[in-house]
Amino acid sequence: ALQNIGGTAPVTTFRNITISNTFTPTSVSFENNINLIGTLALGATTRLDPDGNLGNTIFTLLSTSDSPAADGNIASLAATTQINGNVTVQRFFRPKDNFDRFISAPISNASILQLQASVPITGEFVGTSFPCTGCVNNGDNLRYNREALPGTVNVGYVQWATVSNAQTLVPGVGYDLYMWNGVANTTLSVRGTINRGSINLGIVPGVPTPLNTITHTNTGNASADGWNLVGNPYPSAIQWNNGAGWTKTNIDPTVWVWDVVGRVWHSFNASTSLGDLTNGIIASGQGFWVYAPAVGAATLTVNEAAKSIAGSGSYFRERGDEMVAIRVSLGNNEINDNSFIVQAKQAGKEHLTAAEAVKPLLGIEPVAVYLVDSAKRNMGHYASRGSITGSLPIKIQVAENGDYHFSFENMNGFPAFESYYLIDKYLGESTRIASGTPYTFSVSNSPETRDDRFFLSSTPLTKDATSLPSFSYYPNPASGTLTVEISSELVERVQLIDLTGKTVAVAQAQWNGKRSVARMDLSDKPNGLYILRVVSEGKQIVKKILVFN
Repeated sequence: ALQNIGGTAPVTTFRNITISNTFTPTSVSFENNINLIGTLALGATTRLDPDGNLGNTIFTLLSTSDSPAADGNIASLAATTQINGNVTVQRFFRPKDNFDRFISAPISNASILQLQASVPITGEFVGTSFPCTGCVNNGDNLRYNREALPGTVNVGYVQWATVSNAQTLVPGVGYDLYMWNGVANTTLSVRGTINRGSINLGIVPGVPTPLNTITHTNTGNASADGWNLVGNPYPSAIQWNNGAGWTKTNIDPTVWVWDVVGRVWHSFNASTSLGDLTNGIIASGQGFWVYAPAVGAATLTVNEAAKSIAGSGSYFRERGDEMVAIRVSLGNNEINDNSFIVQAKQAGKEHLTAAEAVKPLLGIEPVAVYLVDSAKRNMGHYASRGSITGSLPIKIQVAENGDYHFSFENMNGFPAFESYYLIDKYLGESTRIASGTPYTFSVSNSPETRDDRFFLSSTPLTKDATSLPSFSYYPNPASGTLTVEISSELVERVQLIDLTGKTVAVAQAQWNGKRSVARMDLSDKPNGLYILRVVSEGKQIVKKILVFN
C-alpha cells in the first residue's frame, strides 16, 4: 500500500498490482476498498473477485489527470483469467465548457444515470438532467454518429438517450458528449462488468439490428464521407499500431484523436509510425475517429493484445518519429496543429497509400492545416515518393481573423528540405523554409487572405516584368500622404501590409487619362518596413517600402 486515504471503510491505494499463479487456481478477493494507480496484471488461471467475499468492497481504477500516464488499467487478460464482479473505472477531464468530448464505455453496462452523477445529460427522455447548471436548453448532448446520413459530419449525429436514463452505452461505440457546465475538473465514473476479449467496434444494436456504423457512403460530401466515430472499449489504453491486437478491413492506417483542451487533431499512422499521438496510444474511455477509404462496409475489431503494456502512456505528448518527413504546423499564440509530408521508402502505389491519410474536417477546428493532394483531398499525412515536385497546396482552416504562423520541421533528413519555398499567393512572396523559422501572416474576412493562398514549392515565384503593370510611389521613404501611380486603368486595390501580413491601409485608385493614382494617409503609421501591394488586371505587384514619418 502506498497510501491509505481513509473513509467510512478502509480504502487503500496501490500502484501496480500483479497476481501470479503461485497456486492453481489462484483465487483472490479484496477485504477492503481498493484504489489502483497503474496496472493490474493477472495470471492465466487467476480468479479475482473485486466485490469481495461479501460483495461489499469497491475496486476502483483511478484517473487523476488529463495526461493519464498512471491511470488505473487492467493489462491483457488470458481467456482463462476470471474477473467475477464489478469494477469502477474513472476518466478525468480538465475544464472545457460548452465543447464536444468524444468518449466510450470501458464497462458493459455503463448507464446514462451513472454519467449523470458527474455531468449533465440532457434530452427528451425520462430522467433528463434539465434544468441544470450551465444547460442552455434540453437539447441532446449525448450522441453517436452515423456516417451513412447525408450532409456534413454534424448532420450524422443521432440522439442516444431516447427512452430513459436507464439506457446503457454500447462497448466499442464512440459518443459525442457536449459538456454543459464544464467549468471545473470532472471525473466520469462508471461501475460494472469490464469489457474484455475480442470486440467489434462501432456496432449499434437496434438501429436497425444491428447497425454497423463503420462505412463509407458516397453522399457527395467528401469532407464527411467515410468518417466513423468509434471507442476504446477496455479499462486500459490501447495501441493503434499493435498489429496482433487489431483486425482491420477497409480501414485507413491512420487514427485520429481530438484533443479537446488543445483544440487540435492528433494522429498516428500504424504503417509508418508517423504522427503526434504518442506511440499510437488511445486512452481508456476515449472515442476516436477512423476513416474507411473505399465505398462500402468496413470492419474494425480489437482484442486484448492491443492493450498498451506500458500503461496509459502520456496522452498527448509529442514523440520522436523515425520516418523521413516534414512536419507542417499552423498556429497562433494558443493552438498549434500539425500535418505531415512523409517520404515513402518504396515507390509502389500500395506503400504510398499506406503512408497517406485524409484528415478530419468536422467544423469544430479553430485552427487546422491540410495538405491538398491531386484528387483535392484534405490530407493530414501526404505521401511523397521522394523530393516534392511542382507545388503542393496548403489549406488553412481558421475560425477567427487574426495573426497566425507556419513553421516547418525537418524530421530525420527529408531530402533537400531547405530548398523548398512557402509561396504566399496573396502577398506574392516566396519564403525559403527552415526549421525554427516561422512565417507569420494575417487573415481577415476577405476570402483571398484564406483560400488558395499557400503552396509549398521547389521553385520560387517567377514574375514576368514585361506583362505586369508598373507602379511608382512618392515620397520615398514614405511619409505623410503616400501617392501611388499605376500604369493601368484597371486597378482593383492598393494596400499597405505590415510584415505580419496584416492590411493596415487601403486606397482607391482613380484614372486621370494617363495613369491611375491612389493616395493613402500614413501619418499615424509606425516607422518601419511595409509591403505595398497593387492588384491590377488580375495580377498583383508588391514592393517593400520604408515608412519614416
